Amino acid sequence: MLAGKIENRDYSVLVKLLHGKMETGILFLDEEGESGELHFKDGEIVGAVSRLDEGSKAVNLIRKVSSPSFRFESRPDVKSNLSMDEISELDLFLTSRNKTGVSIDKNSIISPNSNKKVETDTYDVKKWTILNIIGSGELFSRIQTLYSGSTAELISSLEELMLEGLIKAVQSESVENLFLFPKPIRVGLSQEETQVFWHIIDGISVFELISKINMNLEKLVTIIMKIILKKKMVLTNASGQIIEPWNIIKALELSLSVKPVKLTVQNNGRITSKPGAAVIDSLVVEIWKQQSLGRDINSIKCVYGDKRFDMPIEQKVGISNEIFFSYKDIKKLELEVGKIIECFPIID
Repeated sequence: MLAGKIENRDYSVLVKLLHGKMETGILFLDEEGESGELHFKDGEIVGAVSRLDEGSKAVNLIRKVSSPSFRFESRPDVKSNLSMDEISELDLFLTSRNKTGVSIDKNSIISPNSNKKVETDTYDVKKWTILNIIGSGELFSRIQTLYSGSTAELISSLEELMLEGLIKAVQSESVENLFLFPKPIRVGLSQEETQVFWHIIDGISVFELISKINMNLEKLVTIIMKIILKKKMVLTNASGQIIEPWNIIKALELSLSVKPVKLTVQNNGRITSKPGAAVIDSLVVEIWKQQSLGRDINSIKCVYGDKRFDMPIEQKVGISNEIFFSYKDIKKLELEVGKIIECFPIID
């Protein structure tokens, strides 16, 4: 059974899918107590039913609901209660409301919707295979190469997954107008960062870089952010204005979670920390800030064994694997120098 939620009256993909499969059955729609049905025969709309009316009056109610949940049941007992003119008008309304940009082409970037939980007992092997290929995000052209079935079958499955809210499709235009330009010095980059850096040369669009590098999309975006934050590269818009790296996350509609980090507890005199505050690397804080689309981070939640505590932070450069506490706090919190502590950002 096909089920999900329609956003902003965008019925276009769903109607196209039912038409392509020549489905016969009933599409049930419901939004805050307002319910209606669209009846299909061999993929064509033939009837409409609401709680109180049928035919054209029921169509008026269906036009009013904006973001209904839906389910489609294949069944033979469909009603034909619309005239040809009414069917044509309704079909035009349903198929011309594509506001979400979910059409798929070879340059589409497909990514998962982390806000939607996959029900493991309701998914067939084909859909699980596609979700595994997508990972944290992938170009359609690469998904097409890795998928063993036909292109038509792949597109149909992707459209179903989009309708169910499990994945999103972003068009290449969203990142074709974002550009990366390198700075001449690459000292201080890791091996992975250096490999990405060398693909940029004299400047490149974000989409072109994604196309060139066959890498997990979330990982690639994180590496790009780190290079920018290390001041070895800049991100600009089409006007040449330098912008924050979180704009890549926003353009790709990625659901990057703000990740905790594991750091080593220190206080060896090299870095001084005042009582009641922790010193943490500014690069770590900036990465958290980018992952949260620019929101400020001034304190952290710490997990140390069975202890949990919050702490304001001071930022220093170049101590990425360490966190410094005052001797007073180390004693008070019963911390041990050299041991691992897990740190979560508290987002303002």
